[in-house]
Amino acid sequence: MNDKDIVQDEKIVGSDTAKRKIFTAKQKLLHRSPKFSWIFKSVKIIDGGASTSGGRGCTDGRDNIWLNAGMDEEELVDIMEHEAKHIERKDCDKDVEDFELWNIATDAVINNEMENEGKYIRNGVRIAGAASMGAEKLYKNLLTQKKGLKEEPRYEQAI
Repeated sequence: MNDKDIVQDEKIVGSDTAKRKIFTAKQKLLHRSPKFSWIFKSVKIIDGGASTSGGRGCTDGRDNIWLNAGMDEEELVDIMEHEAKHIERKDCDKDVEDFELWNIATDAVINNEMENEGKYIRNGVRIAGAASMGAEKLYKNLLTQKKGLKEEPRYEQAI
Protein backbone atom coordinates (compact mmCIF):
# COMPACT_ATOMS: atom_id res chain seq x y z
CA MET A 1 0.00 0.00 0.00
CA ASN A 2 1.40 3.39 -0.90
CA ASP A 3 1.13 6.53 1.22
CA LYS A 4 -1.91 7.82 -0.69
CA ASP A 5 -3.76 4.52 -0.12
CA ILE A 6 -2.95 4.62 3.60
CA VAL A 7 -4.25 8.18 3.97
CA GLN A 8 -7.44 7.29 2.02
CA ASP A 9 -8.06 4.02 3.93
CA GLU A 10 -11.62 4.30 5.28
CA LYS A 11 -10.91 1.71 8.02
CA ILE A 12 -8.50 4.14 9.71
CA VAL A 13 -9.86 7.48 10.92
CA GLY A 14 -7.69 10.39 12.00
CA SER A 15 -5.21 12.91 10.70
CA ASP A 16 -2.90 11.79 7.90
CA THR A 17 -0.06 11.45 10.43
CA ALA A 18 -2.23 9.39 12.79
CA LYS A 19 -3.39 7.18 9.90
CA ARG A 20 0.20 6.43 8.89
CA LYS A 21 1.18 5.61 12.47
CA ILE A 22 -1.88 3.41 13.06
CA PHE A 23 -1.35 1.64 9.73
CA THR A 24 2.29 0.89 10.60
CA ALA A 25 1.32 -0.36 14.08
CA LYS A 26 -1.42 -2.55 12.57
CA GLN A 27 1.05 -4.07 10.09
CA LYS A 28 3.48 -4.84 12.93
CA LEU A 29 0.72 -6.45 14.97
CA LEU A 30 -0.47 -8.57 12.04
CA HIS A 31 3.12 -9.63 11.36
CA ARG A 32 3.58 -10.85 14.95
CA SER A 33 0.00 -12.14 15.37
CA PRO A 34 -1.59 -12.97 12.00
CA LYS A 35 -4.58 -14.53 13.78
CA PHE A 36 -6.04 -11.02 14.17
CA SER A 37 -6.29 -10.41 10.41
CA TRP A 38 -10.02 -11.31 10.38
CA ILE A 39 -10.66 -8.59 12.95
CA PHE A 40 -8.86 -5.85 11.06
CA LYS A 41 -10.67 -6.65 7.80
CA SER A 42 -13.88 -5.25 9.27
CA VAL A 43 -12.99 -3.11 12.30
CA LYS A 44 -12.55 0.63 11.98
CA ILE A 45 -9.58 2.05 13.91
CA ILE A 46 -10.15 5.60 15.10
CA ASP A 47 -7.61 8.01 16.53
CA GLY A 48 -9.45 9.31 19.57
CA GLY A 49 -6.40 11.12 20.91
CA ALA A 50 -6.16 11.77 24.63
CA SER A 51 -9.97 11.58 24.93
CA THR A 52 -9.78 7.82 24.29
CA SER A 53 -10.63 5.72 27.37
CA GLY A 54 -7.74 6.11 29.77
CA GLY A 55 -6.01 8.14 27.05
CA ARG A 56 -4.94 4.89 25.40
CA GLY A 57 -7.51 2.56 23.84
CA CYS A 58 -10.97 1.01 23.92
CA THR A 59 -13.38 -0.92 21.73
CA ASP A 60 -17.11 -1.37 21.31
CA GLY A 61 -16.34 -5.06 20.85
CA ARG A 62 -17.52 -5.26 17.27
CA ASP A 63 -16.97 -2.45 14.80
CA ASN A 64 -14.54 0.08 16.27
CA ILE A 65 -11.26 0.39 18.12
CA TRP A 66 -10.35 3.83 19.46
CA LEU A 67 -6.66 4.49 20.04
CA ASN A 68 -4.47 7.40 20.96
CA ALA A 69 -2.07 7.64 18.02
CA GLY A 70 0.10 9.92 20.17
CA MET A 71 1.50 6.86 21.99
CA ASP A 72 4.88 5.47 21.01
CA GLU A 73 4.66 2.84 18.29
CA GLU A 74 5.37 -0.26 20.40
CA GLU A 75 2.78 0.76 22.98
CA LEU A 76 0.31 1.42 20.16
CA VAL A 77 0.89 -2.12 18.83
CA ASP A 78 0.36 -3.62 22.29
CA ILE A 79 -2.80 -1.60 22.99
CA MET A 80 -4.13 -2.53 19.54
CA GLU A 81 -3.53 -6.21 20.36
CA HIS A 82 -5.22 -5.81 23.75
CA GLU A 83 -8.34 -4.32 22.11
CA ALA A 84 -8.32 -6.98 19.36
CA LYS A 85 -8.34 -9.65 22.08
CA HIS A 86 -11.51 -8.11 23.54
CA ILE A 87 -13.13 -8.45 20.10
CA GLU A 88 -11.77 -11.97 19.57
CA ARG A 89 -13.24 -13.10 22.91
CA LYS A 90 -16.52 -11.23 22.41
CA ASP A 91 -16.04 -9.62 25.83
CA CYS A 92 -18.49 -6.81 25.05
CA ASP A 93 -21.29 -9.26 24.24
CA LYS A 94 -21.38 -10.65 27.77
CA ASP A 95 -24.58 -9.93 29.66
CA VAL A 96 -23.36 -9.20 33.18
CA GLU A 97 -24.69 -7.43 36.23
CA ASP A 98 -21.76 -4.99 36.47
CA PHE A 99 -20.11 -4.30 33.11
CA GLU A 100 -17.41 -2.08 34.66
CA LEU A 101 -16.26 -4.99 36.85
CA TRP A 102 -16.48 -7.35 33.86
CA ASN A 103 -14.21 -4.98 31.92
CA ILE A 104 -11.75 -4.90 34.82
CA ALA A 105 -11.71 -8.71 34.90
CA THR A 106 -11.22 -9.07 31.14
CA ASP A 107 -8.55 -6.34 31.10
CA ALA A 108 -6.69 -8.10 33.92
CA VAL A 109 -6.79 -11.45 32.13
CA ILE A 110 -5.66 -10.00 28.79
CA ASN A 111 -2.88 -7.94 30.42
CA ASN A 112 -1.67 -10.95 32.44
CA GLU A 113 -1.61 -13.12 29.30
CA MET A 114 0.27 -10.45 27.38
CA GLU A 115 2.79 -10.10 30.21
CA ASN A 116 3.28 -13.88 30.11
CA GLU A 117 4.11 -13.44 26.40
CA GLY A 118 6.70 -10.75 27.21
CA LYS A 119 4.50 -7.75 26.37
CA TYR A 120 3.65 -5.02 28.83
CA ILE A 121 0.66 -2.68 29.00
CA ARG A 122 1.65 0.37 31.03
CA ASN A 123 -0.97 1.55 33.51
CA GLY A 124 -3.14 -1.47 32.79
CA VAL A 125 -5.18 -3.46 35.27
CA ARG A 126 -2.98 -5.84 37.25
CA ILE A 127 -4.43 -8.76 39.23
CA ALA A 128 -1.96 -11.53 40.00
CA GLY A 129 -2.94 -14.88 38.48
CA ALA A 130 -5.77 -13.41 36.39
CA ALA A 131 -4.87 -15.41 33.27
CA SER A 132 -4.95 -18.75 35.08
CA MET A 133 -8.19 -17.82 36.84
CA GLY A 134 -10.03 -16.68 33.71
CA ALA A 135 -12.36 -13.72 33.26
CA GLU A 136 -15.57 -15.45 34.40
CA LYS A 137 -14.17 -16.66 37.71
CA LEU A 138 -12.29 -13.42 38.34
CA TYR A 139 -15.45 -11.40 37.62
CA LYS A 140 -17.49 -13.52 40.04
CA ASN A 141 -14.83 -13.05 42.73
CA LEU A 142 -14.71 -9.29 42.15
CA LEU A 143 -18.50 -9.01 42.20
CA THR A 144 -18.73 -11.00 45.43
CA GLN A 145 -16.01 -8.83 46.95
CA LYS A 146 -17.74 -5.64 45.83
CA LYS A 147 -21.09 -6.70 47.28
CA GLY A 148 -19.44 -7.52 50.60
CA LEU A 149 -17.76 -4.12 50.87
CA LYS A 150 -19.30 -0.81 51.84
CA GLU A 151 -17.07 1.09 49.46
CA GLU A 152 -15.92 0.40 45.93
CA PRO A 153 -12.95 -1.95 45.66
CA ARG A 154 -9.76 -0.27 44.49
CA TYR A 155 -7.88 -1.49 41.42
CA GLU A 156 -5.01 -0.21 39.41
CA GLN A 157 -6.08 1.98 36.50
CA ALA A 158 -7.99 0.20 33.73
CA ILE A 159 -7.16 0.69 30.09
